Amino acid sequence: MPSLPSQPDIRHLSLQAKTLLKSARSGEEHAVDRIRSAIGVRRERLVLSDAYHAIAREYGFRSWPHLKIHIEIVARNLDEQREMFLSSAWLWGDRQRAEALLATAPELSKGNIHAACAAGDVDAVAGILEADPASATTKGGPRDWPPILYATWSCFLSERADAMVRVLELLLRHGADPDSYWVNESDWKESALYGCVENNCVPAARVLVDAGANPNDNESLYHACEKFNLELLDTVAANGLDAEGVSYCIKHAMDMTWTEAVMWFLDQGADPNAIHPADRETSLHWAVKRNCTADVISALLDAGADPNARTSTGKSTALGIVGWTPLDFAFRLGRGEVAALLQRNSAEPSPMSEYDRFVVACANTDLDIVEQLKDRHLANLTDDDRTLISHAAQMDNWAAVRLMADLGWPVDARGWMDATPLYWALCKGHAEMVDFLLRRGVSIEPIGGYFQDPVHAVIHCQWNGDKSGYPVALGRLLDHGLGVPEGRYPCGNVAMDEVLSRYVEN
Repeated sequence: MPSLPSQPDIRHLSLQAKTLLKSARSGEEHAVDRIRSAIGVRRERLVLSDAYHAIAREYGFRSWPHLKIHIEIVARNLDEQREMFLSSAWLWGDRQRAEALLATAPELSKGNIHAACAAGDVDAVAGILEADPASATTKGGPRDWPPILYATWSCFLSERADAMVRVLELLLRHGADPDSYWVNESDWKESALYGCVENNCVPAARVLVDAGANPNDNESLYHACEKFNLELLDTVAANGLDAEGVSYCIKHAMDMTWTEAVMWFLDQGADPNAIHPADRETSLHWAVKRNCTADVISALLDAGADPNARTSTGKSTALGIVGWTPLDFAFRLGRGEVAALLQRNSAEPSPMSEYDRFVVACANTDLDIVEQLKDRHLANLTDDDRTLISHAAQMDNWAAVRLMADLGWPVDARGWMDATPLYWALCKGHAEMVDFLLRRGVSIEPIGGYFQDPVHAVIHCQWNGDKSGYPVALGRLLDHGLGVPEGRYPCGNVAMDEVLSRYVEN
């Protein structure tokens, strides 16, 4: 294995990769073998990213980005490396850079309480605290945090859970506050417990809870709903939950369509008739509009949910009508099975105008009524109802999406989280609908927020438990001509990287 020069030049290494690719494409067998040995697959057409990867592997690095990071940091002194590490080694930081820094300069976690906590270096933490017990609560580093936050918000927390638990126990014994927090740009307090939740690390969360951490911090319970880990919910709840928070957060479990968590919240005493403070809806409204299962609807009704509760604002599901019931939602979203269930449980339909009957018929693909009424009402859709095609996609109501597209509904209409039907098809891994919508000329522009851009959505926003459709959906997307955004390849998912590799820039 060759060694890097003492002062490596990224431009020289890049030239090596380009020369290697040129040799491989000209048929030089040795060059082809070098690249294929590095990437581990036999592709007909090799691309520049493959050659970059081969050069990195030959110098002993996992990937080209790791090699670049190494070159970036080798010229820094230890204090600069430590500062860079602390800026990178947190959950929403740059894990690759943090890993590379530790590999290049493992001594950076010695002699500094904040770096030692971020790295989960138990021996270093123990030695520092023995020499200076007060350091357990001393703020420092680039974020001016106490050490406990560098541990609970570390990107290594879950991976090094055993060591991190020992670090937390040491800090707490020396006076660290289990309710420590930092304040984000929106002036929200982000607690140490919330860091454990975001890391989905039950052992670390349990240490804080055992030390008395308050779970009612407006973040921990809410975001635990995103982790699909009932043990994490149980741990967060151990010190007692505010009744109001329980009744609020059950709706976020519904956002995630996590049935087991909804049942857990009901067991915790969630009030199914509690009103959301902004949308002014009950949990039954919420369950219908978030595509929760019939089992969830039944459980809410069994818990006393009012099937005829009415909204008091026009924000519901972005459909814009005050006074709607859960049954109205089910009709408007094309959830026929749920509508029937609600009617069996005393839900009464609201009066409908002929226009409403047309829109509901479209959502439920009632073709006879659609044909009868479309000439009178299709051209007069309200702004809110023009978004219905996106809500139907969110419901997996693809028959309605096809019908609405055929009728001329705007295929780029935005619904919940500003997502268009294409983004929902990508999120659900529905390759056939991705292809259908692309052929209808949908926009492939980024929308920002949670979904970011189409490639990010299909790689990182996978809401379907069956993952088999996502590589196909990604291929359909890239076949349409969308380039692979910088930084998206490799993504770490073998199946998705195999697809991405065929489309990265040559």
